[in-house]
Amino acid sequence: MIWLKQYTAKIEELLNQDTPESLTYAALECRLAIERICYERLRNAHDYISHDDLKRWQPQYVVNT
Repeated sequence: MIWLKQYTAKIEELLNQDTPESLTYAALECRLAIERICYERLRNAHDYISHDDLKRWQPQYVVNT
């Protein structure tokens, strides 16, 4: 599993700023972290999927898969 501590630290920092802009950015960072997890799990679980194929998949499809 990828190391998410650096991402969660950034999200916490943004949440502590408590501005509309920082909350929006924190939400985006959360989404990107979720996508990173999904892409990694898909790559690990499905050996038949090439790295090039994963690059072309949209995040929504990966999350649903």
